[in-house]
Amino acid sequence: MADPETFFNGLPLGFYSQQQLNRLTESKTDDGSVRQAQRLLELVDGFTKNELDELADREHKLKLKIQDAFSNLRKAKTLEKDYRRLQQEHQELDRQWRARSEIQEDARRHQLLKAEASYLEGIAGAPGNQFTDVIKLAETVAASHLPFQVIDSTHSAWFQQFDDKVKAAKDSLASSIRDSVEQFEAAVDNLKISDPEWTTIRQELDQADAKFSEACAAKGLTTDDVGHLQEINQSRAKKQREIDETGAAIQRLKEAAGDIALLMQQLHEIWREQFQKRVEAAERANELAVLNEGSQRFIEVSATYQQDHTHFRKLWQSFAPSDGRTRLGKNWDSCGEILYSLFIGREQVESPWQVLEDLLSVEHNSVGPEFGQNSQELFQHIQDNLESWEKLRCTRVQDTVDMKLFRSDGSTAGSIAEGTLSDGQRNTAALALLLAQEGGPLVIDQPEDELDSNFVFRELIPMLRKVKSKRQLIMATHNANLPVNGDAELIYAFEARDGNGETLACGGLDQVSVTKAVLDIMEGTEEAFRRRREKYHF
Repeated sequence: MADPETFFNGLPLGFYSQQQLNRLTESKTDDGSVRQAQRLLELVDGFTKNELDELADREHKLKLKIQDAFSNLRKAKTLEKDYRRLQQEHQELDRQWRARSEIQEDARRHQLLKAEASYLEGIAGAPGNQFTDVIKLAETVAASHLPFQVIDSTHSAWFQQFDDKVKAAKDSLASSIRDSVEQFEAAVDNLKISDPEWTTIRQELDQADAKFSEACAAKGLTTDDVGHLQEINQSRAKKQREIDETGAAIQRLKEAAGDIALLMQQLHEIWREQFQKRVEAAERANELAVLNEGSQRFIEVSATYQQDHTHFRKLWQSFAPSDGRTRLGKNWDSCGEILYSLFIGREQVESPWQVLEDLLSVEHNSVGPEFGQNSQELFQHIQDNLESWEKLRCTRVQDTVDMKLFRSDGSTAGSIAEGTLSDGQRNTAALALLLAQEGGPLVIDQPEDELDSNFVFRELIPMLRKVKSKRQLIMATHNANLPVNGDAELIYAFEARDGNGETLACGGLDQVSVTKAVLDIMEGTEEAFRRRREKYHF
């Protein structure tokens, strides 16, 4: 077998002991709430199993689709942050590009003014030197004179005089050069000063750098930024391509997600269909589980939409903050109770989670005044755990089923929600539900336990006779009423030998060996049966 568990779970065969019947209807209070039998829903679902299985399959497939949709929307939301960042970066690049474009005329004028200033500097020699190199050369020539120092040479007197004259000539040359440079500079300055336009030109040249810096600052630029116009334009174009690609990716994700509101609506419709099937199942159970093979009702089953408080608390706790020491963590249970109360107090609300979703306010970063001081923290917790919140929104709180039991005179014996039924009464009600269903073989161990013989004969036996034509019943019992008055088709009588069950007889009640075995085992032998009859005077 590919999957033994699936095979055995699919067998149309039910096994129930008294302990299991008791567990099916076992009711517990949940922090002061009404009593709820957690597994009673299984019995009711048995009346419409195929339809509920089909709905469960549709629900499962739709939830996978919704989870994919939520995942795509989360990815789109992440990309939207990148999209806004790219837009801001492009906006800044565009501003710089426009600013540089607008300041190009100022930059060109600044460059021309700098060229004019450079020309004026070049008049005096190499830019920035002002002929100082010429003066320094003259001083170097004068300082580098080597005097005649040959003693007692043949013409020493003449060379000594000649050397003095050469040195004087070098000093004169250096002085002439200095004077000429100074005269040239003075002549150039005089040309400027004597020209009426020079003052204006000089001011413009002196203020060229300052004014250009001011023009750049007005555009949010530095003077160094102006030269990067082409580079910025390329970056701006690249950023625009990234914006277009990111926007297209966001659109694809949103299209893949589809209409999440419509998907959630479809999920809620399935939940309502499931509940309606349970209502129909409860009505069918009420019709079939009747007393005395007549029309007098024996049990009354009712279903309530998504009000399994224990299951709600379990789901709510799964979404709790990881740190229970925070204010929200400490008040998490009380927030859950507020939400649960809001849900059961409203009609036609699809789930507790939908109540909370409807209360979310992005504008105020809260979930409404109902949650008091925890409102904003609860809102932020949801925003920080969107994936878990989306999963919770797709999780159904279980429906609840209550069962009321009636006595043979039509009076109410009690109900599970009220906690007024004994174990035997609850087991009887569960057994009535089991027997009222159609299906495969049903195996029950000692259904008469905790039931008095009068009830077994008057109520249980008629139910068995009524059901046995619709499904196979296999029972282990110590009460002769079940096989004898229940018209058993086949009886196995056992006795214990060496720790094992050994067959004494097998067949119908028309066989002597079988009736003798029933008398011996269940009635304590024929003699015991005869003596009881005599004591009962019949």
